[in-house]
Amino acid sequence: MQFLYPKFLWALLTLLVPIAIHLFNFKRYKTVYFSNVAFLQTLHHETKTQSVVKKLVLLLLRLFMLAALVLLFARPYIPAPNQVNTEQNLWVALYIDNSFSMEAEGPQGILLEEAKVKSLEIIELFPQQTRFLLVTNNFNPLHLQWLNSGQVVDFISQIEATHLFRTINQVYERVQMLIPGNDSLTRINLFLLSDFQQSLFETPLTARENIQIFALPFKSNTSNNLCIDSVWFATPGHYKGKQEELVVLIKNFSKESFSDIPLQLYINDTLKNTRAFTVEANSEVQVKIAFTQWHAGDKKLRLEISDYPIIFDNSLFFNYRISDKSKILIIDGKQAPNYFNALFADDDNFTAQTVTEDQIPYSDFSAYQLIILNQLVQIQSGLSTELNRFVAEGGQVVFVPDREGNIETYNNFLQRISGISLNEWLTQQGTVKVVDLKNPLFDAAFKTSLNDARLPDYSGYFPMQLSTKSIAQSICTSESGYDLLTRVLFGQGILYVASLPLNSEFTDFGKHPLFVPLFYQLALQSTHQLINLNWLKPEVSLTLKKANYGGEQLSLEHPELNLKLIPRSIVTRSAIRLFPDVEKLFATTYQLFRDGEFETYASFNFDRKESEMNFLALNEIEDFLPSVGNSENIVLQSQTKSLNQKIEAQWKGTDLSKYFLLFVFFLLIGEVILIRYLY
Repeated sequence: MQFLYPKFLWALLTLLVPIAIHLFNFKRYKTVYFSNVAFLQTLHHETKTQSVVKKLVLLLLRLFMLAALVLLFARPYIPAPNQVNTEQNLWVALYIDNSFSMEAEGPQGILLEEAKVKSLEIIELFPQQTRFLLVTNNFNPLHLQWLNSGQVVDFISQIEATHLFRTINQVYERVQMLIPGNDSLTRINLFLLSDFQQSLFETPLTARENIQIFALPFKSNTSNNLCIDSVWFATPGHYKGKQEELVVLIKNFSKESFSDIPLQLYINDTLKNTRAFTVEANSEVQVKIAFTQWHAGDKKLRLEISDYPIIFDNSLFFNYRISDKSKILIIDGKQAPNYFNALFADDDNFTAQTVTEDQIPYSDFSAYQLIILNQLVQIQSGLSTELNRFVAEGGQVVFVPDREGNIETYNNFLQRISGISLNEWLTQQGTVKVVDLKNPLFDAAFKTSLNDARLPDYSGYFPMQLSTKSIAQSICTSESGYDLLTRVLFGQGILYVASLPLNSEFTDFGKHPLFVPLFYQLALQSTHQLINLNWLKPEVSLTLKKANYGGEQLSLEHPELNLKLIPRSIVTRSAIRLFPDVEKLFATTYQLFRDGEFETYASFNFDRKESEMNFLALNEIEDFLPSVGNSENIVLQSQTKSLNQKIEAQWKGTDLSKYFLLFVFFLLIGEVILIRYLY
């Protein structure tokens, strides 16, 4: 048997007080005058003996009762097998899940508030010398140190819900990192207070002998949720007057179906369109919503649905840009025909610049949306590197070979981006075949089918060979099945590869009616500014093109929120990466300024990891917790009355206080009986 507060045992010295009083009372005599004591001699001896015995019994009862009271306040217990010395510090780590899902209502109120109250109860179970580590989803720098009970209580009272999501694996690693002195022998009691969504665990935790885990799940009253998961444009290319169509993915994490739910689209804070949708239980639906933009510039958009009580995923913020004129760079080889120059010259939608192989403006590539390699004799390694970066960052490139071109340099460039290589020239006459009539390049260009139209002829080409890793989409092919024009996605951009030159001695493609709508539509789609949206995760960052950047201050601002942030930035050769303080951001669209002048929009959204309201059962939680030597991790129902006793039993062993209290009670009854009936 050991004691939680052994210093109380000094109170046993108070046992000397009743002993002293008892002895003092024995020395007191009272004279009673009586006429003849002869008849009382025998009675006198019997009464005196009985009185001494009664007083000794009464003394013993009081001594035992006082000793039991002292031991009671010292909190006696039988230590657990892994009990630590209570004279040393105890180490307790508390993880309180303060993600959005903990804002749901449980049987006793908001889950986050339940967890905070329960954490305070846990703190009270430990002695004063215990040191506490508080972990929340914020990974607050103020929580990097071990605190006393008063300090940790103050921090717990300040906890609020956050959009940041952490897995239990990340929490476990953080606790291991903060073990005092990195001592593997220091025993840690880790309490996990969470609703334990299925997304909370990445993999089962790795066992550590010195960390014992107590999992306390909190159960919400509802598991239904409807969320906007993602959005994309149905077709690429954004330009003034185009009928745009957004495809919105709605997910239903519920056991019931929903009908006629309105989906609203706001552009620059103005309601543009509303579509009603129906979604079945535990399924998803793609909702198409159309709009037309007649003006160029940056556009901020917001999609909204109505769903209660989980509302953090009811909105989706994003932005994109419609350029007034798309910039095209045409790099002509010595034998290149001028079909591209004639197509884009003096066009209201494009600004085309034509240069030769010796005039290539490498540093300005990021200012263009489309670069056309028009029959260059060879592609130098420097140009190949810059084009690789240009496509990866969202640009589009059209490659047209020259009959006398250097196949080796062509292939060095193509294989790095597309996995495509060109074989030696093949002289073969035939007619171009259009493979994908549903391709947006053709669908938007022709009102009637191309099947009955006369297509371009050719007299030779470079047979195109695709690697097994290449993901290419054929647009036009030869009669023998070789690709004449193919489309390859790389990074955020697109590479179009032609396998035949456009000189009239090899093909009439450049003069054919197909040429103008095909490449004009291709150029329009090169303005395909991707939908810009970011998820509010700890590692969130923004990437901007470096065009004309001279070290000016970049800031994220939101006038309505009265918020201005100066993000940390890293400047690379071709881009600027911004790292805003994610804890200060909200789900909305911000304005990005460069030295006080508007640059673009930046949209942020809450992470959808918590949208699926599926929770682990008790046995499933146990499967993720590691087995640690002789000490087993424990999953406890957070609402049970015996929770505190179970927790105490794990670190203190068996508490004997109640038995000593009963002992005091029986001794008190014994004393009352002795005084009342035997005196």
